[in-house]
Amino acid sequence: MKTIIALITLLSFFNYEKVELRSANNSSITVKGTSTMHDWELTSSQMDASAVILTDGQDIKVDSFVGILDVTSLKSGKDQMDKNAYKTLNYKDFPQIKFSLVKVVKADKENQKVIGLFNVEISGNSKEVEIEAAAIPVENDGVQITGTKELKMTDFGIKPPSFMLGALKTGNEITVDFDIHLHVGNTSAPHL
Repeated sequence: MKTIIALITLLSFFNYEKVELRSANNSSITVKGTSTMHDWELTSSQMDASAVILTDGQDIKVDSFVGILDVTSLKSGKDQMDKNAYKTLNYKDFPQIKFSLVKVVKADKENQKVIGLFNVEISGNSKEVEIEAAAIPVENDGVQITGTKELKMTDFGIKPPSFMLGALKTGNEITVDFDIHLHVGNTSAPHL
């Protein structure tokens, strides 16, 4: 019986069409944090991402997702703060933040919510992280993925920076807001 179920599953898999999507230039990622002096945030609109989805015209299955963000594309609008952030992230040795889908944990078609387990690499340190996102179809050729994830710098081997002999300290917790627009188009994927 298990063999028959496996065979039916395998045959139904071949009815799915493979669709490759790439990030558009209207995507953004914002990293927010706190310090003893003021809250701060860094934003980038230069994220390179690709996804492969499988669809039978009704259902959609996420097959893969890869994203790369150049550390120096994150900007606060304040040069010194940007330099401090890049130094903290050890950008000379690890110039990119990388994330790739390990597996889909849960997908709720009705609410267009997806929970995925991602391998996230920051400053040369990797960690598997569950991320919940809303996946909303956009026009006829894409999807918008939005969500928020709280992380800790120390989970990635990053010591929260302090300045002025410790008078100004940065909090360990950060919040990452993402708004990723993926469209059918260029099929070359970013390489991890």
